[in-house]
Amino acid sequence: MKTNKYIVKFVLFIMSALYVSTMCSCRDDDDTLEESIIDEKVVGEILSSVVTEWGISLQQVTQRMNSYEFVTSQNDDFLMFTNRRNTCYISYKFQNDSLYSTLVLMSKMAENVSLGGILKGYSFLGEIGGANIYQNNGENVLICANEEEKDGTKYQAVGFTPISSGMSPFVPIEGITAGHEWVDLGLSVKWATCNVDADSPEEPGGLYAWGETEEKSDYSWKTYRWCKGTGVSLTKYCTNSKYGTVDNCIELESSDDVAYVKWGEKWRLPTKEEFEELRNLCNWTWTKIGNSNGFKVTAPNGNSIFFPDSDNYYGYWSSSMLIGSNENSAFCLKIISHLKPQIQGSSRSLGFPVRPVTE
Repeated sequence: MKTNKYIVKFVLFIMSALYVSTMCSCRDDDDTLEESIIDEKVVGEILSSVVTEWGISLQQVTQRMNSYEFVTSQNDDFLMFTNRRNTCYISYKFQNDSLYSTLVLMSKMAENVSLGGILKGYSFLGEIGGANIYQNNGENVLICANEEEKDGTKYQAVGFTPISSGMSPFVPIEGITAGHEWVDLGLSVKWATCNVDADSPEEPGGLYAWGETEEKSDYSWKTYRWCKGTGVSLTKYCTNSKYGTVDNCIELESSDDVAYVKWGEKWRLPTKEEFEELRNLCNWTWTKIGNSNGFKVTAPNGNSIFFPDSDNYYGYWSSSMLIGSNENSAFCLKIISHLKPQIQGSSRSLGFPVRPVTE
């Protein structure tokens, strides 16, 4: 199953790359970390010395690290330092002589050391892939911390990267639920940063017919799960006998909600009313992220999410069906080019992406 890891994937990639570079450099210099257990005071001293002024030059970082011993540099895009106790390495990665990520590799921390207690001003977002994620909105810093092992020795790795910059234009996140990121727009629910099956906000993810939980190659009434081959032979979600068997069910059950099925019980499709709230209370700006056009949706509190557009679809499913007439349709957020989206009904057999919400 794909998960929504746009920011975290980048952090883990940088940590992995710097970790390999660090260990290779250590081996070349015949220098390794002391195999000791470091306490909270030492950890605090190390982390407080880390430079996270994104965009500053290699020379500026070197000046700020004057209390540390220089270890190595590579191709003018990598610096590494160690403290005098030799219980940590701090590595910096540059792009066009601009700092964009930092990795701290420390001796294993004592069992009673809490990073959350040391990282003042940071909030814990959640855990992904064994790594703990912290965010500091005010200082534009995202932290990814986990334990690494090399040649039988365990180390504590703490990676720092900007939440948003010219080099990493990520949508800020405010929390992680069941491994998926969300943003608080100040509305009745919290909105996921990505679609189901997407790894980044600009990806469309999977396409699903309304009430179905698997993708397919043909989206038509002939293949629709909840009918007998036509739009007037519905077998579920129907209140009008004109359209099929009446069961008076008008909202998706959890077992038919692809967000719930694929992301877990904390997630679901938004209702028609929740889409209306998003549309009416937020500012919708047609823009481009990466290679994808779409809408940046900015809430009154300043937070935002992105809905990508595509020639292959024109809506995002809600969990609500139409009642009375056109019951073979369900409500969706309909996107047509740069026009402000509308909440309209569309044939339930069509394949649309899904943007989950959580409480």
